Amino acid sequence: MTTTTPFPSTPIASLPGTPYPIHALAYSAAPAAYILTGSGDRAIRLYNPFPASSGPRGAVQPGKLVQTFEAHGYEVLDLCVASDNARFASCGGDRSVFLWDVATAKTTRRFGGQHGHTARINTVAFAGVDESVLVSGSFDASVRLWDAKASSMKPIQVLSEARDAVQVVLVCPARPAEVLAGSVDGRVRCYDIRMGRCVTDVIGEPVTSLCATGDGEGVLVGSLGGVRLMDRGNGGSLMSYDGAVGGSLG
Repeated sequence: MTTTTPFPSTPIASLPGTPYPIHALAYSAAPAAYILTGSGDRAIRLYNPFPASSGPRGAVQPGKLVQTFEAHGYEVLDLCVASDNARFASCGGDRSVFLWDVATAKTTRRFGGQHGHTARINTVAFAGVDESVLVSGSFDASVRLWDAKASSMKPIQVLSEARDAVQVVLVCPARPAEVLAGSVDGRVRCYDIRMGRCVTDVIGEPVTSLCATGDGEGVLVGSLGGVRLMDRGNGGSLMSYDGAVGGSLG
């Protein structure tokens, strides 16, 4: 596939706030006017990246820090935002998933503890038609599903097919009942949480990232071996992209 549109390469805003590593970034849902960051200082920050400014034309403008969210005991590793922008979820090194209310800047639910993951949680996503389910993937090689509306702290389902750390989970809005999970064991697993089915695609290299196409029919798979565009219908590789440089997972 060729394109004549150059990839953006000029900074237009900066988001000040922490000297610690930023592990997670997420735009708010449409119209994507805000940005959330999760960092090594255990805090989550909400920014308006483009506040009204009278700065010189063409200069990189500082974003405005709107709110800081604090509850995690260790680094924040991933964030996901609900489609109504009223809630978001976070996860991290404290083996917990937090559900937040944006208006009050407080947590409404915490999933973890006795029935939770046994190692750091690398990834989290909303699932279900009404986004009433949270999906988390962990260094403990499991994927867990949590009922965001119920009072129970137990996961409603534990998916243990992976043989190594789960680095990323993905739920496409076009297929809210399907969960994709990418693992260091070199596989992408597609779970149909309604039918109880699991389909596995072998990538052959540790999987580090997943991104669905707009129609939900394809998924970009990032691994230590490169990037592939996969067909979700038959699991075939539609295209490979050169230029990725492999490395080691920390």
